[in-house]
Amino acid sequence: MKLSVVLAHLLSRQIAQAGLFPDAVSISAVDIIAVISGYTRAAGVRNRERELGKLASKTATGFATGEL
Repeated sequence: MKLSVVLAHLLSRQIAQAGLFPDAVSISAVDIIAVISGYTRAAGVRNRERELGKLASKTATGFATGEL
């Protein structure tokens, strides 16, 4: 259930807020599960969205600096 919420709503919103194109970013289900289980201790959606936002921001920074 958590994975479907992340895929359906949170990830696309965070990618858009970071200024990235959805086609330019790919993240595997394994990576999303790692974020859900490893980095978010609380059960709330806000923490998951915050962590995904950090990933999207780091990705945008990587594109901007030419590292990705």
